[in-house]
Order: sequence, then structure tokens, then C-alpha cells
Amino acid sequence: MKIQYKLTPADFGSAFRLHICQSSIRVIGIAIWPLLTILCILTPLILGPQSRISELCISVGWIFLSASVLAVGNYFYNVRHSYKNQFHQARTEGATFVEMDEDIILYTVPGISESKFSWNAIIGVTEGKKVILFYVSKGRFLIVPTRALPSPQHAELDGLVARHVTRKRS
Repeated sequence: MKIQYKLTPADFGSAFRLHICQSSIRVIGIAIWPLLTILCILTPLILGPQSRISELCISVGWIFLSASVLAVGNYFYNVRHSYKNQFHQARTEGATFVEMDEDIILYTVPGISESKFSWNAIIGVTEGKKVILFYVSKGRFLIVPTRALPSPQHAELDGLVARHVTRKRS
């Protein structure tokens, strides 16, 4: 099965939103630091500023605030880095090619990269309304927009995934 498509920034955004929503740990990891910061700021207001616990909470609050900024900054850095790699300036044509058969997945971005994966390398597949993600590691995935798959190819892809991927993320 051969698929040719042009990956758009909207597809890229849909893929990252789907990726973040796949794990509650990722959502909690991004949200926990601001929540702890707010808790540390509210504690001195409730207990009074002269309390020893209030002083400790203010100190710890600064640490949580720093962690909040770093967690959010790291997220945006990773998204931007991935975006720049996907929409590289050296890319001469916008097409992406994916070729799948019973043995391999060949993912080609002309002028940038060509990756060949056996089905054993795919650790999970997630399908959203707009994109399908083929995970090759916990944080790395191949993006295939669902708009690039007519119904017969989509059925064929479902069959390949059912035969070869042991763990399918929902």
C-alpha cells in the first residue's frame, strides 16, 4: 500500500494534541507544577505570613514556579524542534510518502530523510479523527493524516495493524 500526502501545520498540531492526550502522565506532568505553585502561594494567605510553614511554602513555591516554567518551556521547545524538522527549509517538495507492506514501513520525506521500520519496531498505533500515529518510541511517531486514506486503504491499514502491532493505543 502506498500513501502520498502533504503534511500541513494543522495535521502536525492534531498529531501533537493526540499524542499529549494519549497519556495522563503527560497531562499531569505539564499541569502539576502550576497547581503546586498556586497551592504554595495560597498557603501563606490562609495561614498568615508569620507562620513557619508559610515561609517554607514560599521557598518551595519558588522551586515549583521554576519547574513550571521549565516544564512548559521544554514542551514548547520540543514542539518547535519537531515542527522545524518536519517543515524544513531544504524540503523541495511538500509530499510525504509512506509505503507499507507485510514486512516494512518506508517513510520518506524527499530531500530530508527516508526511514525504514519493520513492524516489530512499531510499539503502538493511535488513531484520532484527523491523524494516525505510528509510535516507534514513547515520544517519536510517524504521522499519517486520515484524509490521505480512502476507505479501501483505511481498511487495508487496519488489517496490517491488526496483524502486526501487538499493542494498539486507543
